[in-house]
Parts: sequence; structure tokens; C-alpha cells
Amino acid sequence: MNERAFRVIDNINDFEKLAQFEINLRRQDKLSGEVAAAIKARSAYLERSLITCRTGLDLANLTPAEERIVGTMSEYVGVMKRQGKDATRTLLQLRNRGLIDSAERAVTKSKPTQGFQTLKDELNRAGISGGRIT
Repeated sequence: MNERAFRVIDNINDFEKLAQFEINLRRQDKLSGEVAAAIKARSAYLERSLITCRTGLDLANLTPAEERIVGTMSEYVGVMKRQGKDATRTLLQLRNRGLIDSAERAVTKSKPTQGFQTLKDELNRAGISGGRIT
């Protein structure tokens, strides 16, 4: 089953279809740790692709700091997509300000941004403390 699942996952290019595939595997009690990891990796790929497409940013040859920013933004985009929403304002800010300036603006605010709070809530729901956003 795993080989077939991996082939299916590699060909999914849509967040909703990926989420539905995961639901189906859970329902059939066929979601192994390896398959779950492959779904997470495919989701990260789709998230990063969406950021590239919507912002026009070149995400190759990034500094370690920029990679962490992209990773966090990718997580946020994925959370929003799984909730059936879009991260339009975040993506616009990335397009208009770039990675470093967007991150600096977010962390210098007096209270956490909506995106940070959304990620924090999602991590709490998943029973994960910390994650990439700390």
C-alpha cells in the first residue's frame, strides 16, 4: 500500500485533495508514519510553491534566516488552506516587502499578529509546544 500511496501523494497538486487523501487513509486505518511524513512533505512543497507563485519571490539560495521565514510562512499558508481560507494579506506583504522586512514588521509589533496567533493555536490543537514559530 505504501508504494501506491507515495505515488498518489507525489501526483497531488491541490491542498484539498491532499487533505481528503489523508482523511481517506485515516478512515481505512492505513495511515502509517511514513505515509504521514510523505503527506507533510508534499504539503510543504505545495505551500512553498504557492508562496513562490503568489509573491514572485525566488526561494532558491536563501540564507538560513530566510529559510526559517519561508518555513514559518509555509506552515501558516498550509494552516489557512486546511481551514479553507487564504493567506492573502500575508502573501501581499511578502510580495511587497520581501522576506526579511515582512518578518521584522511582524515581530516588532506590540502584540502578536493574527498569523502568529493562528499558528500558535494550531500548534496547541496539535499538542505541539514551540514548533518553528518560537
